[in-house]
This record gives sequence, structure tokens and C-alpha cells, in this order.
Amino acid sequence: MEGTRTITMKTNFEGLIYLLADGLYSRSDIFVRELIQNGHDGIVSRQAQMSGLDYQGAISVSYDLEEHSISFSDNGIGMDEQDIINFLSVIGSTGSGVRRCELEAMFADKLIGRFGIGLLSSFLVAGKVCVQTKKLGSDKAFQWINTGSVECVISPIRRESVGSTVTVYLRPEFNYLLDQKKLEEIIVRYCDFISVPISLNGV
Repeated sequence: MEGTRTITMKTNFEGLIYLLADGLYSRSDIFVRELIQNGHDGIVSRQAQMSGLDYQGAISVSYDLEEHSISFSDNGIGMDEQDIINFLSVIGSTGSGVRRCELEAMFADKLIGRFGIGLLSSFLVAGKVCVQTKKLGSDKAFQWINTGSVECVISPIRRESVGSTVTVYLRPEFNYLLDQKKLEEIIVRYCDFISVPISLNGV
């Protein structure tokens, strides 16, 4: 009989996405809520560091018919390379959970995110997800790309503004989401309670 040994569990990425679709997320458009909430929490975290200063958080959503993509941008705290490794490249990890422990109670109570799988919800509709981000106080910016597998690519980029942009490249069957009225309806349904201003294609 062989001796006891420890093995590393492997993640079936596609299986996890199906589990999300069948269980936690019953609607494929729920990724809109998750990504806007992520942007909101990044803004709250930046507000905590800039308390008393003139800072106004904002979230913008835009879509590109040619690229078949929807982008979510915020001017929140952003991420550095270590944040990306900790929160985007570890399935189930959550930046909001860590920030909740770090922030003063008045700001921690404003955080919405509870699960570390918000970004994963994008893969219910996406063939590729790209995150471009720059953290407050840093002179470096980074890009994270995942095409729906356990492998992801992190690379340095040029970005002037602090905050994050998440671009979701839709699979063909979800191109119906590339519609102003449809996206407005989804944003109102899921995110009407958020106090941070949200614009759609500049409106």
C-alpha cells in the first residue's frame, strides 16, 4: 500500500462557470451588476484614502459594436501588480473582503461586494475579459487578460488615469446585449440603488 501523499486540486474552469450559471447566477446579464459593484467598491476604497479632499467617484459603461464588447470603467483606487495576482488570478479571492477588514467602519459599511467570484460572472457571456488598471499612488499600470481558462496574462501598459477598466468581449450569442436600451434596462434593474453616478456611452 502506497504512503499518504498530498496532491494539488485542479480547477475545471468551464465546469465552474456552468456551476455559477446553474446555481448562484440564474441570469447571464448579472455580470453587469457584478462589475459595476466592483467599480463602486474601488471608489469607496479611494474615498477612504482621500477623505476630506475634493474627489468625486464615477462609473462609466460603454459598448463597441465592432469589437462586440462592453467596458466598465471607474476612477476608484485601482490595482497594482500584487493586487492583480491576489484578487484576479486566484479563483474565489475577493478584493472587497480584504478592503472591508482594512477600512474604517464608516467606509467598510459602504462596500457591496461579498463574493470573490464577481469577475468570473463575466465568463457566462465572454470569450475574453481584459482588465486595465492603475493604483492610486503608483506610477505603473497593468493589464490582465483571460480567455476563459486557468491561464491568464499580466503585462505592463501605459495608462495615465487611476482606476480600472474591465472590457468583456461577448460571445456571438450574447451580442444582443450591445444595445443602448437593453443595457439601460439592466443597469437600472440591478444598480439603481448605487449612489455613485453611472453613465452609459457618455450619457
